[in-house]
Amino acid sequence: MCRLLSLVLACGLVWGNLAGQAPTPVLAAPAPSVAGLHAVGNQILNAGGQTVRLPGVDVTSAEYACIQDFGIFVNPTDDAAVQALLSWKINVVRIPLNEDCWLDVNTAGIDRAFVGANYRTAVIVFVDRLTAAGIAVIVDLHWSAPGAVKATDPQLPMADRDHSLDFWTSVAGTFKSNTAVIFDLFNEPFPDDNTDTILAWTCLRDGSTGAAGSCPGVVDQNGNKYKAAGTQEMLNAVRATGAANLVMIPGVAFTGVLSRWLDFKPTDPLKPENLAASVHIYPPGSQCSDLACWDTNNAPVAAKYPLIAGEIGQESCAHDKIDKVIDWFEGKQQHYLAWAWWTESCDGTPNALGEKNFYGLIKDYDTGAPTTGYGQGFKDRLAALATGPGGGNGAYSISGSAAPPTITRGGTVAIAARVTSTLASTVVVNVEAHDSAGNKVFQKFFDDVAFTAGQTQTFNVDWPVPAVQPVGAYTVLVGVFDQQFETPLLDNQKVADVNVVAAENTPTATATSTVTPTATVQTGPCSPRPAVGMTTRVLGGGRLEVTVKAQTNAGTASNALDNITFGPIQNASVQLGASGVAAGATVPLGGASTAVFVVTRQTAGQSTTVPFTVKDACGAWPTFVGGGPAAF
Repeated sequence: MCRLLSLVLACGLVWGNLAGQAPTPVLAAPAPSVAGLHAVGNQILNAGGQTVRLPGVDVTSAEYACIQDFGIFVNPTDDAAVQALLSWKINVVRIPLNEDCWLDVNTAGIDRAFVGANYRTAVIVFVDRLTAAGIAVIVDLHWSAPGAVKATDPQLPMADRDHSLDFWTSVAGTFKSNTAVIFDLFNEPFPDDNTDTILAWTCLRDGSTGAAGSCPGVVDQNGNKYKAAGTQEMLNAVRATGAANLVMIPGVAFTGVLSRWLDFKPTDPLKPENLAASVHIYPPGSQCSDLACWDTNNAPVAAKYPLIAGEIGQESCAHDKIDKVIDWFEGKQQHYLAWAWWTESCDGTPNALGEKNFYGLIKDYDTGAPTTGYGQGFKDRLAALATGPGGGNGAYSISGSAAPPTITRGGTVAIAARVTSTLASTVVVNVEAHDSAGNKVFQKFFDDVAFTAGQTQTFNVDWPVPAVQPVGAYTVLVGVFDQQFETPLLDNQKVADVNVVAAENTPTATATSTVTPTATVQTGPCSPRPAVGMTTRVLGGGRLEVTVKAQTNAGTASNALDNITFGPIQNASVQLGASGVAAGATVPLGGASTAVFVVTRQTAGQSTTVPFTVKDACGAWPTFVGGGPAAF
């Protein structure tokens, strides 16, 4: 596998590959706030624009206790219970709900203390207590049933049109003012007899398009066909209340398969959309339970939308299989919750009622004491969470400086990045500079950095600020990554600010009292000179995709690319569009806003250089891509 090694926009780019095994990934730090959760690309941000990662647990019982007439929550929901949850370093809880108990339908014969207004109040109080403590909450339509059938076990293959739309209208209306609440539309759909087919995906999105039975394999607890409610109409019901909360959209096959999720996700009436994909993984029992399947089916979704594993679990009190799930999700910077926060056994040992349950994370609700193996293993992973942004993650901490704090264009900023590791490890240390819009303008990182436990190392980096760099405020960030530069062990954090200014004009004596200018100083679209943006994407097989984009100053006419000229190309071939490009060639771009070309390294272990100059409406912008002798 090849990967990016260094990047200096408007100056250069180096890329290559590192060998070696990655250390166990460490969870990213919880964000300081879970208010205002919304999707931007494949990440979840809070109201302050900070990235939020959501590791957590499922607090089960509200889906079954009420309809079985013995309570609402089996677990305590008071302040002490919240503190027990917080002791596990989680920042999200999923609460499965029952549509009959919430709506007070099909509840004849059930104690009134457990349904209707009392049920709703109990859920609201618990949700408010959790979010006030900084824990996001996912509310999930878990148990449902059509008509006069009670919403009880076994769970059904689809939501029902009789009650599920009313459920989401009520739930969304209740929680729309609490933006730390996420809506999980339906727990585990499995239409078309638990298959991954076009019919199943169509049913999931559109529901029953005709009479009962038009969605194949959709029958109630009594074996009767019913009209299914699809994700599109449930999402519409949520948005019709004015709720802008993040909404999770499930896959098929008990939410275990996302093969066609991008093709069949519903259209969000909210603009911009605020959606995440939902998946459940119980290896080896789920239909998509291994790395190859996750890379094929889940990775394309996680590249475009947040991916939340609302349930992960493993039987027999072991945790080796969910460790692999967590590793994969950490590598993608995504989100996961373990089933379940209850005191049932983790190995199927019968409880006092003779029931065999699994997946118990804890032995005691009051203390949150973990079960041996399964619970302890998950808690140990969560224990590495950072205490907050800018701090350590339990293994690494960072700090740094940049001098001078104000630099004239064309000068050099001296960056000192300091990293402390509490454990012996080998990592990549990454240093970047970003402009005020968050665009990366400089990057350098250090391969195969070996730490001993407790060691602090300083990494000195010179940032040569181009003479054409736009003036303004910039930030310096430092991060720690695994040896493959894929998994953040401590994501990039700001360590310093730099202000880039224009050079001052020095007046000179003149023998004349007037001066006739020979040229007009350009202002507007090109003053200050907008950068030509460049991003890269590793394609594998020694190939690097390079995207060049014309940038435009605010309030001015759009910039455009005129042409691109390649210099002497060493140890690489270049393809732009369908054609190869030779050294010295100038390729017209015809006023396009972007241009994409692919660099392919010819011989591993040898240096690669591809210099090129982009000409836009403001003139030439020289840069290059290349790589050192690292093999890949």
